[in-house]
Amino acid sequence: MSKKMTYEYIKKYIEDVEGYKLLSEEYINNRTKLQIQCPNNHINNITWGSFKRGSRCKKCADEATRKRLTHNYEYVNQYITSFGFALLEPNYIHQHNDITLCCHKGHVFTTTFFKFKHNEHKSCPVCIGKPNYEYVKGEIDKSGYILLESEYKGSGVKMKVMCNNNHIYEVSWDSFKQGHRCPKCNFEKHRRSGGNNWKGGITPLYNYLRDKIGEWKYDSLKAYDFKCGITGIKIKDLIVHHLYAFNKILEELVSNLNIVLYDNVSKYNTDILLNLEKGILQKHYDYGYGIPLLPSIHSLFHDLYGQGNNTPEQFEEFKTRLRLGEFDDFLKENNFKLII
Repeated sequence: MSKKMTYEYIKKYIEDVEGYKLLSEEYINNRTKLQIQCPNNHINNITWGSFKRGSRCKKCADEATRKRLTHNYEYVNQYITSFGFALLEPNYIHQHNDITLCCHKGHVFTTTFFKFKHNEHKSCPVCIGKPNYEYVKGEIDKSGYILLESEYKGSGVKMKVMCNNNHIYEVSWDSFKQGHRCPKCNFEKHRRSGGNNWKGGITPLYNYLRDKIGEWKYDSLKAYDFKCGITGIKIKDLIVHHLYAFNKILEELVSNLNIVLYDNVSKYNTDILLNLEKGILQKHYDYGYGIPLLPSIHSLFHDLYGQGNNTPEQFEEFKTRLRLGEFDDFLKENNFKLII
């Protein structure tokens, strides 16, 4: 027959645990809750049986768990950077919150710190051939198109996309990467130009090679500490602005290589495509890094100076106009401050 516990025995047992105090004035049985105060003055209702088995203050346990799951921003940023990735978040909450990372090739993807830390290979899903929804949507957005789907089902599955002229059509990610754009716009373009002229021939290459400068984009972002070169704001959606226009770089490369232009990238042989990919990347480095900009500032620049054939001189003029106050209303409306 088990010995009945006395109040005095239980009180001594509880208060021998450093800092705990029994507040209840009587003990009934081991299933009846007792009021117990922890070392941090939290008051808990715990049965004698549970306390004996190791149950302690719930609030203290929650706080300990929160601290274990929460690292400070500096630690998380340093850890991620040590594996060659960049953290594109201005703040960090805890290891199960979504964070946006960028790999050394410029691919942007979403994960959690917990998943990243426990990923043995620390791999980018895009680099290993698994582009995610955020990456596909981001690349389509960069082209001026809008993805009208809420999920990504695979590289060969057709998605609804809207072009910058509001035409809606279906295209797979594989086809979009290869330069397949809005068929209505392409028809209009060829109808007006009369066929496969210089611009019509270079457009597929333009669309294809835009996807081959990820390393240059990453290095450009890194050179500016992943912050906007105008405002110093750090967000995941920065756009790397070409000081020397992409179309001019491409035209120069095509001229140097003296290649015949085709209306579809699939018509080029593998060696030519490899030379084009290496050449476009090298020429970008030859002209220097781009400037990371907030999307609204990037749009403002192109609203003023147009798309294509842009120059470093235009950008210097743009910065001067910003400093002189021409766009103060725009800056104030968006709560932007200049760092230039």
